[in-house]
Amino acid sequence: MRKAIYQILFLNVVFLLVTAVRLYWFVMPCRLEVDCRGYGVDTEWLKQWEEEEAEGGEGVLAMAGWQGGVRGEIAAASTGRKEQAQILRVYGSMEQVFWADMLAGSCGLVGREDACVLSQDLAEALFGSVETVGEQIYWDGTLLEVAGVLAQEGEYLLTWMTEGEVERVAVLFERRFQAKERMKERFPFFCPDNLSMR
Repeated sequence: MRKAIYQILFLNVVFLLVTAVRLYWFVMPCRLEVDCRGYGVDTEWLKQWEEEEAEGGEGVLAMAGWQGGVRGEIAAASTGRKEQAQILRVYGSMEQVFWADMLAGSCGLVGREDACVLSQDLAEALFGSVETVGEQIYWDGTLLEVAGVLAQEGEYLLTWMTEGEVERVAVLFERRFQAKERMKERFPFFCPDNLSMR
């Protein structure tokens, strides 16, 4: 009789643990990303969505849109070193472009057209270190201040964009539950296979 009671208790505990894990999985934040090249999604469209969110929206914690595809020469002002890098012009939360940890500084560049974020590889190539916050670089005839360094492989420069079409959009939703459906409402061309979570 005792053995049966212990088995029932054990099964109940297992059931409760599985239920708790499932509930946690549904309520944890999730990031969805969509390729929107050729669909006319631009910074004005993203601004409108941000305004709707501010008035009580769909549980969006952060969003970003970016263009990428341009390579350029980056020169470090203090060392004179030059390096080719992928240039990503970003509208919104730069933290959403790469889900990578910050090694130095921050990504909080909203409205700072004179600032940039470097990938770890680019910072090390230009300055020999990731401790580069406050350093200056030249890109396309413009002097930019390094605001942060991301733990991202490859040579990338992220800089602020204020207008134009974006190629990709990433959205961090407050919870995973129905995030795909909400993304599909905004982007009818959204493919659910682009789901990434952190």
